[in-house]
Amino acid sequence: MKLIWKILSALMAVALIVSAVPFAVAADDAGNAPTITVSSSEAKPGDTVEVEISLENNPGIVSMRIYCDYDSDALTLVEAVDADQLGDSTFKNVYEAPYVMFWFNPTSYSNYTANGVVATLTFKVADNADAGDYDIAISYNKGDIINFNLRNVAFEIEDGVIEVEGSGSGSGSGNTNNSGTGTGSGSNNKDDKDDEDFDIEFESDTFTYDGKRKSLKVTGLPDGADVEYDNNGKREVGTYTVKATITTEDGDTIKKSARLTIEPRELTIEDLTAEDKIYDGKTDAVLTGGELEGIVGSDDVYITMPTKGEFEDEQVGKNKDVTFEKPRLRGDDADNYELEWPIVLSADIIAAPGVTTPTTPTTPTKPETPKDDETTTPVTTPTPWQNPFTDVTMNDWYYTAVKYASENGIMNGVSADSFNPDGDITRSMFVTVLYRIAGQPASAKSAFTDIVSGSWYEAAVNWASANGIVNGTSATTFAPDTVITREQMATIIYRFASYKKYDLTTSQTRIFADGAEIADYAREAMNWAADKGLITGSGDGTVTPKANASRAQAATILQRMVEKLG
Repeated sequence: MKLIWKILSALMAVALIVSAVPFAVAADDAGNAPTITVSSSEAKPGDTVEVEISLENNPGIVSMRIYCDYDSDALTLVEAVDADQLGDSTFKNVYEAPYVMFWFNPTSYSNYTANGVVATLTFKVADNADAGDYDIAISYNKGDIINFNLRNVAFEIEDGVIEVEGSGSGSGSGNTNNSGTGTGSGSNNKDDKDDEDFDIEFESDTFTYDGKRKSLKVTGLPDGADVEYDNNGKREVGTYTVKATITTEDGDTIKKSARLTIEPRELTIEDLTAEDKIYDGKTDAVLTGGELEGIVGSDDVYITMPTKGEFEDEQVGKNKDVTFEKPRLRGDDADNYELEWPIVLSADIIAAPGVTTPTTPTTPTKPETPKDDETTTPVTTPTPWQNPFTDVTMNDWYYTAVKYASENGIMNGVSADSFNPDGDITRSMFVTVLYRIAGQPASAKSAFTDIVSGSWYEAAVNWASANGIVNGTSATTFAPDTVITREQMATIIYRFASYKKYDLTTSQTRIFADGAEIADYAREAMNWAADKGLITGSGDGTVTPKANASRAQAATILQRMVEKLG
């Protein structure tokens, strides 16, 4: 039971992950879009027929849930076989439309980009099935397909068709409107005739997200016909199968299916600027502004600003081009949008007072070997660290981390003889620690009104704000005394790592027993911190993201970060 529960917990954790990046088809290097293809087959009433579901241009998916819909009056799904291409699978035990297939591949690299057949479905054609084409339609919802970067991926769909021919004898039973006997081959289907006579088709089936329900309507209906729709009226980005059942005045039934596609709405960023910066020998630039234009109604969509860019030429000068990574859209409705990004920004690098524009550095000369009669500076052995803290002993799991933080001037005690390892760490404390690791660079004054002028943390907050490492709790407040949680600490460290140009890649998606508790904004950071070994969690597989971060935990994680990445 424990093993089953762990598996279910992992599946639920992945199922709850919703990426804040745009939901869009991600083409490969050759421009080929990911595609799900269903094969087509020919059959006669009473036949058993197989169709294959295949992937093309798989961008590396680790989790995929798809729905296979079909006409359950004419077709019966009798078997579904996984081709073992995409990791662990969970197929529905009950073969009913729409049939659900779910794959989950959390750890293996071998089949991230598997292509080809992923499942085979076997259908039984009803003995009284009318001749005609029966769609085998694949659909999925927003967030159903996720790649190894925890990003949503959209697939193009190529549905299959089971083409049912006439029985050939003419003596078999048709539907109630087609019963009779006769000889010869071919179909005697009145429904198909009605369909052709009245040219019943779906109207436009592709819409751009606008927050309103989107429905497909059929056109070309005969007079007096009634229509019933199934799975119609969607409001989120995704691809859905819609069915229409048309009943004529004569009682004939005509069935149609189509695909409803709601595409992301495009957002633009207005008033984005690259701030001029005082020369400090680094290429970092700060982008500010970034108001989103085009959000529908009261949707929750935002971007975290400021974000960081780089000057292509870091020397003092005017109109320097700035390059940058696109910030991620975040919020509960972010998957319904994609971001149109400005092409070029530029800013000035201004010489700091008293700083001369640097020239090309020269290679320093090697000092000459001192002569016998010259005095040299003696080499001294560093003094071993003398532990001043009465609440930290060599038997404590955090002893090495506290020693490292104290020796390197990263973290001080709360008093001369106390480190308070179990105490909470506040926002001001944590940015000050990172500020010391960064070398305490000068930064412009922040806009926060709750920062005490001349305080021990003022310069650190200015620096953290200017470089997008910590945002304020509002446009004018920083809340320096607020305690940070473990997921907030991971997020701040992740931004700091980006600022320091540390390695931000991850080798795999980490699954935590309490992963569903991690806030959306912190998922990427927590996964990265775990992948890099900065956060190891507890022995039971939890990471307690909402728990307050302790001073001992902060010292340990920072030591790991500097030693592993810096």
